[in-house]
Amino acid sequence: ANNHTSHFASSHHFEPNVPSLASDHALVLFTSATSGTKKIVPYTREVIVIGAVCVAASWCLSPNDVNLNMMPLY
Repeated sequence: ANNHTSHFASSHHFEPNVPSLASDHALVLFTSATSGTKKIVPYTREVIVIGAVCVAASWCLSPNDVNLNMMPLY
């Protein structure tokens, strides 16, 4: 692991079999470093769910729809 991932992992404690919270980190992305150094961008469960709900609403998706999306929804 590089310095970025090592720092993130060491600063977070994960407990198995403990219910997750909306504020828990669920996804960690790295920026593309177009402006310099790559940065870590942690996403919470809440942000991911809100993003998915907004996409579904903007596309007028219903529970009957099936969607194949090649792009990430976060």
